[in-house]
Amino acid sequence: MKTLRTLALIITLCLLFSFLIGCNAEPEEPSSESTSQSSTKKTTAQKATIPAKTYDEERPKNPAVLPKYGDDDFEIPNMPLGQQSEMHIAIETNKTEYNDYLNALEADGYSFYADNEIGDNLYATYINDTHILNVMYINAFKQTRVIIDDRTVFALPGLEKENVYEETSDCSLTLLSDDAVGWPGRMGYIYKLADGSFFIIDGGYTKSGDGGNSSEPYIMSVLEKYADDPNNITIAAWLISHVHSDHLGGFLDMSSNTEIKERIHIEKVIYNMPCEADLSEQDLNSNGTTTMTKWGEKLENAIIRWSPDAIIKAHPGQVFHIRNLKLTIYHSQDLMLGTPLTSSNPKLVYKSIKVHNNTSIVSKVEFMGKTALYLADSSAQANKSVLDPVYNTSLQADIVQVAHHGYRDTSAGNVYKHITPSMVFWPVCKQHYDGLNHDGSIYYEKGSAYSGVSSVGFNVEYLFKEGIKHYYHGGDCITFSDFETWEGVRWDAVPN
Repeated sequence: MKTLRTLALIITLCLLFSFLIGCNAEPEEPSSESTSQSSTKKTTAQKATIPAKTYDEERPKNPAVLPKYGDDDFEIPNMPLGQQSEMHIAIETNKTEYNDYLNALEADGYSFYADNEIGDNLYATYINDTHILNVMYINAFKQTRVIIDDRTVFALPGLEKENVYEETSDCSLTLLSDDAVGWPGRMGYIYKLADGSFFIIDGGYTKSGDGGNSSEPYIMSVLEKYADDPNNITIAAWLISHVHSDHLGGFLDMSSNTEIKERIHIEKVIYNMPCEADLSEQDLNSNGTTTMTKWGEKLENAIIRWSPDAIIKAHPGQVFHIRNLKLTIYHSQDLMLGTPLTSSNPKLVYKSIKVHNNTSIVSKVEFMGKTALYLADSSAQANKSVLDPVYNTSLQADIVQVAHHGYRDTSAGNVYKHITPSMVFWPVCKQHYDGLNHDGSIYYEKGSAYSGVSSVGFNVEYLFKEGIKHYYHGGDCITFSDFETWEGVRWDAVPN
């Protein structure tokens, strides 16, 4: 009897110990298992330094030591960018002083990594063992900016000479389906690359978001149809433009599906998200609250679950060589922040962003002989205050994805005139596309939360010249696969 009591006590203590371990374990969002099973495991080791589960403070835990800008300190120092990143800005400067500062960085032990030039703007990346410095001269503002990332948190974009691959596959570009009638739209683009891997921009709705259906099955239908091996899929890079549920939804939902993660390996996640303090002040509703911090936390948790090889914070001027695709970053929150409010007072700048859409990453893709400019949800403030004056004619591209699905964006006319596209992608369903183009109003499903909204249309005749091809995302995923004759577009519906 004494032995039994002792055994019972041991079992009780073991159970209690297991319970305590379970309480301290990191919770994971419920898995939505697919009915199809696969025994194929990811064969590529996935090692990346993942951001903390909860947001870091605005200030870096390991500050970089920088030389002064000439004989002076930066006029606008220590601007928080989230996840231990920050920015310093020198105002009323010039290209000579910018180049002198690059020399000062090298004298202080930083090594040159890469440089770039877009229009009148100069960009350079310098590194040491602990930090990544993205240095830029913005000619329209007469500013030099130094953006500092912690190398224990973020990785480098990679150099062209490191981009080694074998051409084995036909290429394609798929526009993610938008069947969410009664809701503004979802955005997602899937590139099939020459080696059989994929590059994805955004990812549509999440099942836990506001409106629309989850984009997970749409994304998976494309990947499974076009993958060389549907049980061993490589996503070479996944770019998340901003933290809204109609753009990051598929990325979130797929990260909680164990069966999907067994079949998909993500090499790079590219994003740039504001710090928690800034997110808490963005997209405030009538009672002064916001859901943006919730979505920011969901994104970081999804990155943890995906466990990619590298996490890269997107900054203007960066260039990514992703197999036979070239990606250039034009805009992120750290170009909107610090933008002069007036031309007469260069010290008066945007130190906060109230509309989260203005933090959208704007990027240009060069692929199969054509260029496409993805504006994501870039709104009037960013378009007028940044894209137009900073880049103007450098925005030119063969294709443009209309900003914010075409809603409330007629004020950005100069941006589209600079782009001069021959093709336009509309991340909306057919109902909304028809409404935008017919009379400047949106036709919403009866009972929709957006019923009665008016004067939010897109003046197509004003913004785009005649003869431009327009493609909306309605009904099914549609895949463009004829890259030899862009004039004779062939679209394949997915799924069949």
